[in-house]
Amino acid sequence: MDNVRRDDENHHFSGSTVRALNSEPKFTHLRFFELGSNADRLRSQLSERYPCDTRYRVIKGDCNKTIESCLASLRAD
Repeated sequence: MDNVRRDDENHHFSGSTVRALNSEPKFTHLRFFELGSNADRLRSQLSERYPCDTRYRVIKGDCNKTIESCLASLRAD
């Protein structure tokens, strides 16, 4: 969720996930793709940081393989 500069480990900044969630105007549907345990970790971090936010889903797996089903579910919404 948060990133650290490679040349300065004391410099933390918001990653793309946080930027998307905090953008104005707000996105209505967000999908974040991560592999394996990274997906579980991101899901946990987001639910802790944004407990009432229902706009996002963390999709576990290779985005190249899961994008079609994800887009189909968005169409259904």
